[in-house]
Amino acid sequence: MTRVFDALKAGAKAVAGEFGPGEYEAAGRAVRCAHCGGQRFVLHATPAGSVGGLYGCSLRCETCTHIMLFGDAPRRR
Repeated sequence: MTRVFDALKAGAKAVAGEFGPGEYEAAGRAVRCAHCGGQRFVLHATPAGSVGGLYGCSLRCETCTHIMLFGDAPRRR
């Protein structure tokens, strides 16, 4: 039974790492923060109506917390 819990714990860690801060690319280019040049971001969904009725996503820079909006989700590298 312990092996099952160890496997579940390892799987949960792997999934959590996939949703944490990471590097992204959009239109085939690496995304860099427009403010500080940082390369690690946290991906957030942008709800409808919060940006002029548009739906998209935003990347928040892990270094300086600058937020950049995208119409389509950037791809994680």
